[in-house]
Amino acid sequence: MITGVGTIGADSGRPRLFDTTRYELADNITYNRGGHNFRFGVDVNINAAKQEHESNLLGACRFIKLSN
Repeated sequence: MITGVGTIGADSGRPRLFDTTRYELADNITYNRGGHNFRFGVDVNINAAKQEHESNLLGACRFIKLSN
């Protein structure tokens, strides 16, 4: 790579593949007795994410110096 010039070739950030699955489970209980209030709850979030990043599929040329 030549400083200030960039990379010659394919976009190094493509393609990107995403696969995301999200699960959420929530449960709450409220108990009132006289002047007292009791509240209990659970909230569970599971995020399964798969990401693949394949770069320079079409190749790239990098130069150390302009004389190369």
